[in-house]
Amino acid sequence: MAILLGAVWPDTAVKLKPLGDGFIKLLSMTITPIVFCTIVSGISGLGNARGVARIGVKSLVFST
Repeated sequence: MAILLGAVWPDTAVKLKPLGDGFIKLLSMTITPIVFCTIVSGISGLGNARGVARIGVKSLVFST
C-alpha cells in the first residue's frame, strides 16, 4: 500500500513518514520485552545453576 501511495502521490507519502517511523518504533518496543521474558522464563525453567552455566558456555562458544 505504501509503495502505491509513493508512486501515485509522493508528497502525501512523505508527509506520512512519521506515522511509519512511529509504527516501527512501536514494534521494537513490543518485541524487546517479549524476547527478554522468553529468555528469563527459559533460564528459570532449567531449575539449577549448573544447567544455566552449561547453556551460557554453549551460547558463548557458538556465538564466536
